[in-house]
This record gives sequence, structure tokens and C-alpha cells, in this order.
Amino acid sequence: MIEGVMATLLAAFALTTFLSWRGGNERRDVRLLAALTGAWGAATAVAVAL
Repeated sequence: MIEGVMATLLAAFALTTFLSWRGGNERRDVRLLAALTGAWGAATAVAVAL
């Protein structure tokens, strides 16, 4: 159950990161959002593996 929620949030983070990059936001902000997305992706992978 929690894995599905985490996967949905991961998709939302990824889409938000892509849209902020395409929208021309500051590179620093896009890198921060990408780092958070990567950390959430790692946590999701661990949750699925367990």
C-alpha cells in the first residue's frame, strides 16, 4: 500500500522537476528539486524491496 503512494509521489516529483526545468527556473532550484526526487526515488526503491 505505502509503496503505491510513494510511487505516485515519485511520479509527481519527477513531473514537477521536468516542468520546472522546461519552464526555465533557476538551475540551482531545479538541481535541488532533482536531488529531492532522487532521494525519494531511492526511498521508494527500498520500500518496494522490503
